[in-house]
Amino acid sequence: MKAQVHDEVHAPEMVNRFLDVVTAQKSTALLLLDGVNLVFGGLIGMLLLSVYHPLLLIFAAVLLSLIILSLWLLGRGAVDTSIEESRMKYDLVNWFEEVAHFPFLFKGPGGSRMAHERANELSTGYVMARGRHFRVLMRQVAALLTLQVVASAALLVVGGYLVISQQITLGQLVASEIIMSGIVASLAKLGKKLEAWYDAMAAMDKLGHIFDLETEREGGEKPAPRSIGAEVVAGDVSFAHHPTIPLFSGRSFTIPAGASAAIVGPHGAGASSLLDILFGLRQPSAGFVTIDGVDLRSWDLEALRESTQLLRRDEIMDATVVENLRLGRSDIGMDEIRAALKQVGLLDELLARPEGLNLRVKIGGAPLSGNQRMRLLLARALAQRPRLLLIDELLDNMDDASFALLSTAILGKSQPWTVIVTTRDSQVSTRCDQIIELAPCHLSDGTTPKTSAA
Repeated sequence: MKAQVHDEVHAPEMVNRFLDVVTAQKSTALLLLDGVNLVFGGLIGMLLLSVYHPLLLIFAAVLLSLIILSLWLLGRGAVDTSIEESRMKYDLVNWFEEVAHFPFLFKGPGGSRMAHERANELSTGYVMARGRHFRVLMRQVAALLTLQVVASAALLVVGGYLVISQQITLGQLVASEIIMSGIVASLAKLGKKLEAWYDAMAAMDKLGHIFDLETEREGGEKPAPRSIGAEVVAGDVSFAHHPTIPLFSGRSFTIPAGASAAIVGPHGAGASSLLDILFGLRQPSAGFVTIDGVDLRSWDLEALRESTQLLRRDEIMDATVVENLRLGRSDIGMDEIRAALKQVGLLDELLARPEGLNLRVKIGGAPLSGNQRMRLLLARALAQRPRLLLIDELLDNMDDASFALLSTAILGKSQPWTVIVTTRDSQVSTRCDQIIELAPCHLSDGTTPKTSAA
């Protein structure tokens, strides 16, 4: 998905809707097997009735019309209520996920009350939506069952009249009753299949919302791999989430291969958005960006990200430490992983645990401390060895010992990458080769940047 989609929707809640694939599969299979059998069986039965006498043909036509009327007229709003029920169900599940995701928030003042009130509100909404759909469904089922009884009785009356008037034989009447028994049995079963139809429609609606989301472009240039850091050039770059509210405008800078640059600015100046642009997540509103001389708009995004690493807080998946560092790359050996962890001072701390490097961390990094999570992310960059490393404020507000260790590992001249780091910490900005100022900003020690890019 495009990064803009994440600004508009809650991605984890949208992913939940993939569960409706199973609902769509089961409902479709049920309708194709049983539903088609019932429909064709009923139609063939009606055609057989018409063979015995033209009046029975009229009877079959009237019965078919009443069935269609029952399904269409009495079923108005059934699909809409089914979709509403499904939406309320996912809203409720999403709220439960929010409560589980922020356990401490909802244990604070008023949090528990809010969690219960919101859950009660959504539960009530779901039950009411379910009730509205159930009423429509029961209305249809009741109509079909009534039609079943009326059709059987009506055939006896019509058939009896035809036998008395000697237009059909008694045997034909018995055969007609047997055929009608099959038809009315199909009607009874058809009512049970309606719910599967509505479930399938609701599932397709939910899946349609996912498939309608904008995805990133595919294809583009794949420049030949290089062993040195990437060269980054920006010309009159501007960016705005909203056309009338630009975050920054007209920024130009050149970062040579292997250099380090600090992007500084107050909160909301667009530093993180600039990293998104360099990682290919967003497009600048104006201007251009080139990496290794190739316009970012022409780069194949997959190829770009093979040599680019973006680090942000708590972007740790539910996996072992080793898996979090490798990220699926089988070419990264254990020696490289141990070396990366040692460079950030995390190796001995992990080996002291019973699980060692096979420690399983949860989403966000638990049971590691905040400082350990940050060092794990930096170790990932050391293990991956990208040509362009983008760091979003991970180096800010460190103690002197930690900063001395990590700045050498990440910003040292011996490293083979180009580093761009967003910061509001003067010790980080002064450690970099150049400073790119998005807006006037006082850094953490009260000093201002010495240099700035136009």
